[in-house]
Amino acid sequence: MSREKVDFSTVPIKADSAYVPSTSYVHVDGNGGEFTWRFGSVGRADLASALAAYFSPLAAEALAGLRVPTVEQYDNSWRRIARILDKRGAEQSDGFGAMRGVDLDELDIVGNYSGTRCVVHTLRLINDAYPDVLNADLKSRIKFISRHGNVRVAPREPLPKRQAEHLKESADRAVRAARVRIVAGIRERTRLELLDRPTETQRLTLKIMDGQRVGGERYPDGTAIRDVAESVVMGLYDAVAFIIAIGLRAEIPVECLKSLRRDCLKNEARGFVDIEYVKGRGGRQPRIKRERVRDGGLTTPGGLVRLALELSEPVASRLASLGHPDADYLWLGWVERCLPSWRRFSLCHKAFGRGVASFAGDAVSVDGRTTFSPARMRKTVKVERYRRTGGHLLRFATDHSVGVAARHYAAVEALADDHHERNSHS
Repeated sequence: MSREKVDFSTVPIKADSAYVPSTSYVHVDGNGGEFTWRFGSVGRADLASALAAYFSPLAAEALAGLRVPTVEQYDNSWRRIARILDKRGAEQSDGFGAMRGVDLDELDIVGNYSGTRCVVHTLRLINDAYPDVLNADLKSRIKFISRHGNVRVAPREPLPKRQAEHLKESADRAVRAARVRIVAGIRERTRLELLDRPTETQRLTLKIMDGQRVGGERYPDGTAIRDVAESVVMGLYDAVAFIIAIGLRAEIPVECLKSLRRDCLKNEARGFVDIEYVKGRGGRQPRIKRERVRDGGLTTPGGLVRLALELSEPVASRLASLGHPDADYLWLGWVERCLPSWRRFSLCHKAFGRGVASFAGDAVSVDGRTTFSPARMRKTVKVERYRRTGGHLLRFATDHSVGVAARHYAAVEALADDHHERNSHS
C-alpha cells in the first residue's frame, strides 16, 4: 500500500537552513557515528523539496544499519546529480521532474558507480512508495543498473543463435569424449594393477592415475603427464564443458552452476528432477533455490549432473576420507600445479574462458578477441522459453513477478521482431 503523499511545496528549504526534522535526516550507526543529512544542501531547490517530501519518511528504514560514510555518500551523490542538472541547463520543476535517465548515465560514465547506486536506490524506494512521483523516462531507467562503471546500462541480451547452437554442440561433444576417455582410463588402470611385474613407466603411470604428484610435465617418450592424470578423473576443461552444456539447458545463473554441491538433485519423479543451488546475489543472505528440469540422458540437465557425479566420485571419496571441506562440491578432478592434485576446480573467469576456448574456440572469439559472455547463457534459455510460451507472462514468469518479466523482456532487442509481429497481428 502506498504511503500518504506529502505536499513538498509547504516545506521551507534553503541551502543554509537550520536543522528542521522534515528537511533533514539524522543517522546514527552502530559505531556511535552521527551524520545529519540536510536535504537543502544538495544545491537545487526542486531536488531538496522532493527529497524532504518523499524520501524523509523512508530514510530511517531505508538507511538502517549503514555506516556514516555510506550515508555521506548518498548526500554527495545527490549533490553530483544537482551539478549535472545545472550543467545540462535543466530548469527548476516540481519534484524530480527535471531529472532524466541521461543524468544517471552521466553519473555512471564518469566512473562513479557507487554514487549511481545510491541515487538509483533512493529513486527505487520513492517509486515503490509513491508510484506517481517519477516521470516515465526516469522510471524506465532505474530498472536497469550496471554492475560496472563506464558501461551504459541495458537489459542483458541472449547469445546469438548460431553461437549458442555451436557452443551446445561443442560442449556435448566434449562431455561425451570425457566419458569415453575416463571409462577407458579406468580399464587401463585396472589392467596395470593386475600386472605381476610392472615396468618403471607403468609404476609411474599408476602413481599419476592415483592422484600422486610426480616431477616434470612429460614422460621420457614425450607423453604429457596431464593426459595420463585426466584419463581417470575430470580435468578443468571437462568441468567447463559440463557447465556450458547444463547452462544452455537450464535457467540457472552460471555463477550458481559453478558452486553446485553433490546433493543438488532433489525430488526425482517421472523424468524430471530439481536442481538445488545457492543464489548469492539479489539480497543480503544467500538464497537456496530449485529449478525443475528434465532428467534422463546426456541431453538433459539431470543426466549431465548425474554423469558429473559419477566421473568425480573417486576424487570426492578421497577428499571425504581426508576430511576436506571440498568433498561436498560437484566439480572435482585433477588440478595442475596444486596439492593435493585431486581437488575442487577454481572456476575463475580466466580459467573458465580458457576452458571454453579449448573446445569451442571458433565460436567464442573473433580475431583473438573473446565474444562469449557466460552470463548470457541463462538469458538465452529464458528467451527460448519466452518464445515457446508465446510471451504469455502468466506461464513464463516463474522466478519473478509478471511486472518484472514484462519490464525486462520488453526491452530485449533479440525479441523485437517477435513483439512487432505479435503487435501487427493484434
